[in-house]
Amino acid sequence: RTPIYITDRNRRLVTILAGRPKGNIEKDGSNNWDNIVQRVTDKLNRAGGEAKITQKWQQENRRGDFKAIAVGVSFGQGQKMPGYLKVNPNQKLVHALITNADLKKCSGFAAKALQLHNKKAYSLYKKTLNYVCKTQDLKPNFTISPWAACTFNLGSRAVTKPHLDCANLSYGWCAVTAFGNFNPDTGGHMMLWDLGIYIRFPPGSTILLPSALLVHSNSGVGEHETRCSMTQYSASSLFRWSYNKGRNDKKFAATATQEELEKREQDKLTRWEKGLGCFPKVG
Repeated sequence: RTPIYITDRNRRLVTILAGRPKGNIEKDGSNNWDNIVQRVTDKLNRAGGEAKITQKWQQENRRGDFKAIAVGVSFGQGQKMPGYLKVNPNQKLVHALITNADLKKCSGFAAKALQLHNKKAYSLYKKTLNYVCKTQDLKPNFTISPWAACTFNLGSRAVTKPHLDCANLSYGWCAVTAFGNFNPDTGGHMMLWDLGIYIRFPPGSTILLPSALLVHSNSGVGEHETRCSMTQYSASSLFRWSYNKGRNDKKFAATATQEELEKREQDKLTRWEKGLGCFPKVG
């Protein structure tokens, strides 16, 4: 319940155990976090039974043997410009998820956690998403969120294999929120393989991490237990699109002015410092 920082030897932040909100969400105490988490768990478990996933997609899901639906804004896979991820034939199901009041609260907590603990990363993500949505007439999944997309890992036993999210920004941060009915002392742990640690990850808790840098997975849960999750992230291609002022790399190279090209070469010398800035020193 209390946020915990994981840092490297230089005290740079590499993972944030954001925990969960303290106390009740509503002033009258009618809507505490445990109730919200249970309702989301029930909704994602039902969605796992309703979601239509092709056999080809399931075979190519390198993250694990479970159903998942990605929704939101992205740029890639043949797209000429940023747009919405395809969710057919799950359009109705996806709409019910991203308009759900409880999931909005969960997304909002993760967003505020990033803003509180890593202001530079939050600012970069929010600025990029605002630019993409404004120039392409798109809407984010959740108004308060700085992330462009999210994946719902659906119940009833969504357990991920060790993996990197290579399409995400290399120095960027994603948010993972766990749901389910399982004993967090015996299962559902977040495994950070590069750091050699595993983390108790109870339902309703959020972890912020650079998912393109750290190999991560989850431990299994009991046979009669359930686990599902929501991951929020932004594709690295969206940051390139914004950096290129509404162009992909190829079009930028073909249309940039001499001044822009010279500035780009100068930027390359210090870009690593800007990336390192998204891992602030603490303590």
